[in-house]
Parts: sequence; C-alpha cells; structure tokens
Amino acid sequence: MFFLATVGLAGTATSAAPDNEFLAAVAQAGISVDNPQQVIKVAKNVCSALDQGNSADSILSDITSQTDLTTNQAKTFIVNSVQAYCPERLS
Repeated sequence: MFFLATVGLAGTATSAAPDNEFLAAVAQAGISVDNPQQVIKVAKNVCSALDQGNSADSILSDITSQTDLTTNQAKTFIVNSVQAYCPERLS
C-alpha cells in the first residue's frame, strides 16, 4: 500500500480529470492507494519540488525512503505525476 505523509510542499488545486487520470495510471502500474487525496497531493508536490529546483533523483529518494514503493514503482509514480500535473516538465 502506498502512503506518503508529505514530500514537504503544498499541492495546487486542479480539476478532477487530471486526478482521475493520474489515479488510473498509478493503479495500472500496480500501485495500490489507500488514500487517493493524499496520493494526489504528493503527486502535485512532485511538480512543486521540481519547480523549486529539486532533482528527480532527490524526489525519487524521498519517495522510496518514505513509502514501501520499489524504485521502479517510485519512478513510475514520478513520471505519472509529471504527466498529470506538470507536463511542461517532460523532456
């Protein structure tokens, strides 16, 4: 089960469509979610962390140290987060 207290940054509000798409992508990746709203908040925090200059490796380290996700699952979570909430960050 995936639960993360925080990545340390506040998320931003968006419509339900990106949230639903994100949750579907996470589920498709085999990541089970106990608290969808908390997971969405963490996903949005990924974008905030990138905006503040944190590296993807740093974010990956935070997620893997604070959850029971494997490294591959955490990478997938980060990619799904970026695709849903800050696609301008895709490179």
